[in-house]
Amino acid sequence: MTEQQPSNWNVPNALTTLRIVMVPFFGVALLHDGGSSNGWRWVAYVLFAVAMVTDKIDGDLARKHNLVTNFGKIADPIADKAITGMAFIGLSVIGELWWWVTIIVLVREWSVTLARLSIARHVVMAASRSGKAKTMAQGLALGGFVGPFKH
Repeated sequence: MTEQQPSNWNVPNALTTLRIVMVPFFGVALLHDGGSSNGWRWVAYVLFAVAMVTDKIDGDLARKHNLVTNFGKIADPIADKAITGMAFIGLSVIGELWWWVTIIVLVREWSVTLARLSIARHVVMAASRSGKAKTMAQGLALGGFVGPFKH
């Protein structure tokens, strides 16, 4: 007997979709006035913080309530890389992060994501403890750069 796949219409997937939808709004806020507007930097910071928090919440909910779906397996890492990728690229565009850092990090992130997605249909690859720590450290660092704290 096969297990019934949970519906794609669930809270974790809605949060993942929200993160994807937030990316262009975050990008506009971060890049507004070349990144020099404190008000828009606060908007960018709040959007980024909400995205990082919902990333944690959607994963916890999906595992706790057995709501892991094929959509979530694919969309969640894409949402993560889209929001952090926009942060890296946006910060480089406005001259607050070296391009070489952005390129190295994004090549590594997308390589790992593509490798994980290539097997995602067959198995759920849970993030390792070190991967979760990396994501948290990366989110905190990017949040520090995105926020208007130094302007």
